[in-house]
Amino acid sequence: MSLFTLRRPVMSRTVYLIIFALYVGLLLNLAFYRQVFTLLPVNSLHNWLVFLSMPVVAFSVMNILTTLASFLKLDRLVISLFILLSASAQYFIWTFGVVIDRAMITNILDTTPAESFALMSGKMVLTLGLSGVLMVAFAWWIKISKAKTVWRSIAVRLLNILVSALLIVLVAALFYKDYASVFRNNKELVKSLSPSNSIVAINSWYAHNKMDNLPLVKIGEDAVQKPEMHSGPRKNLTILVLGETSRAQNFSLGGYERETNPRLKQDDVIYFANTTSCGTATAVSVPCMFSNMPRAHYDEELAHHQEGVLDILQRAGIRVLWNDNDGGCKGACDRVPHQNVTDLNLTGQCIEGECYDEVLFHNLESYIDNLQQDGIIVLHTIGSHGPTYYNRYPAEFRKFTPNLRYQRNPELQPAAVDQHLR
Repeated sequence: MSLFTLRRPVMSRTVYLIIFALYVGLLLNLAFYRQVFTLLPVNSLHNWLVFLSMPVVAFSVMNILTTLASFLKLDRLVISLFILLSASAQYFIWTFGVVIDRAMITNILDTTPAESFALMSGKMVLTLGLSGVLMVAFAWWIKISKAKTVWRSIAVRLLNILVSALLIVLVAALFYKDYASVFRNNKELVKSLSPSNSIVAINSWYAHNKMDNLPLVKIGEDAVQKPEMHSGPRKNLTILVLGETSRAQNFSLGGYERETNPRLKQDDVIYFANTTSCGTATAVSVPCMFSNMPRAHYDEELAHHQEGVLDILQRAGIRVLWNDNDGGCKGACDRVPHQNVTDLNLTGQCIEGECYDEVLFHNLESYIDNLQQDGIIVLHTIGSHGPTYYNRYPAEFRKFTPNLRYQRNPELQPAAVDQHLR
């Protein structure tokens, strides 16, 4: 029998809504329930009931929302949106152990095509294809039978909402203190509950990015160079290398037992051991580093419409250049000369849309020779960012093997970890 000759399944609207509320609330939140199971000690009948009540609440909320949408004839659309958001969130939570929040939405939107392609795998396509796309197609393929009367249809759906609401009230009456304790002590847990995590994160991202249109706040307007800076016969030049995904615990300069920094060791550099990252995402850490705010009091919204250190240096008469090989400066260099050298796609230096960090030196010697004033050059390296680090260095620089060539491998050998982090 051909797929095109299969008869569409027919069901009432209420049954349709209940089926997909169950699917989203239960099956597309397995990653959430797994986390709850590890946090909630299920060593008593009471705790088992608390745990088992969570799918009931999730289903009830989904059922209420989709049923309300049905009064506006938007139930299929809302169900499709919930399925796609929840299936995607569950895949990344389950596979990479992340949470879905505003920072994660920022990372997704800032991801380059090359990074996106590197993250794709057969498992990802199969999982999202079956749990997301296929189920959305099924939701649109099902034929909903017409109710005998409009009033009967309305009454049944209102009863459906009422029963779901009563289930939520019953769970709250029995286990409110348990829920409050679990979520109060594990604030990140709610960021694994779909699709609310994605919806809240997207809304937060939108509200945050509206701040970009606020007037620019200027700082350091009285900045000038000291006279002694011009007393020497030569100009002053500072080159700042901005790294990516380097961990102090794997730096041999900081005491790590394997020799991961042999070149730096030869140069007798100063190693600042008491250093803390502003954030674990480029979109957070880079603007923070170039702002006038300490990490503990960093205001991400303010940083997006306030000048940073490069603006002040430029105003003081220092020539600024930002060379980028890591997807952009995230606002830190917007008002100073900058270039994305990755876009040059230099022959022999770039693979699949990503380039060796050596491209940052392209035409740099000529730029320095023609520099007529004091300057600062920022080189933003891609380093070990993302899953395809093995494409970031020529074969002659390969030292630690085997190469780290898999998106997720919990049993990596130490050598593979070292070659990724050096």
